[in-house]
Amino acid sequence: MKRFDFRLGAALHWREIQAESEQAKLQQLLSEKLQITMALEALGAERLEAKTRLCLNAELAGIELRIVSSFLIGIDAHAANLRKGLQEIAPSIENQRQRVIKAERNVRLLIKLRDRKLQDWKHDVSREIETVAQESWLATRHSQRRSIVNASNSNLPRLSPASSVQPEVFYPSKI
Repeated sequence: MKRFDFRLGAALHWREIQAESEQAKLQQLLSEKLQITMALEALGAERLEAKTRLCLNAELAGIELRIVSSFLIGIDAHAANLRKGLQEIAPSIENQRQRVIKAERNVRLLIKLRDRKLQDWKHDVSREIETVAQESWLATRHSQRRSIVNASNSNLPRLSPASSVQPEVFYPSKI
């Protein structure tokens, strides 16, 4: 019996590596999105803190008000850049998700093909084992019958060519 060999095993391995690579790229993009989101949240917290301090210190001089105002404008500009980055990365993430789905579909297709080939191979092996078992049983049975016939023939008396026994023949007599 030959062992199971999936001829597309190398292709399956390559597709699995490709799927892992696409998944890693998606994770990288999602990590970038998370960093941008966290930076936006941090900027929002800084802006809120600056506004709170501004409200608490009502006695700020003109120069201090300009500094706080410039700081808030800078935060708003940085936040706008980060939101733009989020908008730019969103299509890349969606595109990469589609690539991951396609790569995983290719892997599943080859796995299904491998499983179907394995099932066919197991069926062929079972059929071959059944055939060998039947042939073995028939050979054993034939051998047993031959030995029974030989044993029953050995119980019969054998006539040797040296002894010639003539059967008695009875003729009706004429009266």
